[in-house]
Amino acid sequence: MILLKIGTTDITGYLKEYTVNYQEMWTEAGRNLAGNLKATFVGTVPKINITTKPLTETEAQTLLGLLNGHSFSVTWYNPQTKTTTTGTFYRGDMGISYLGVDIGMYKEISCNLIAFNKL
Repeated sequence: MILLKIGTTDITGYLKEYTVNYQEMWTEAGRNLAGNLKATFVGTVPKINITTKPLTETEAQTLLGLLNGHSFSVTWYNPQTKTTTTGTFYRGDMGISYLGVDIGMYKEISCNLIAFNKL
């Protein structure tokens, strides 16, 4: 099963954890004096949290290249619909550090992939 592709590259084998969050977006949100919420629902946006396994230098270079753009195509497994869905995403902050320079391995990488459009 493919959990996650960035562009045409399947990175399922790189993953240690894969979590899909469904973020609700609201506008004009606030509470009145009675404490009741008054807001307009805009939509739900998928946010995918990933954590990789430790990566080789080649795997890390591939992943960093895929995630380095301002936006990219993501095909992801949606557990709500039990199908794969493709959309345009961007990523949150991401860092990378060596597990060992002498062995050429990187520690796990964690980041969020956030959809530009609502579901």
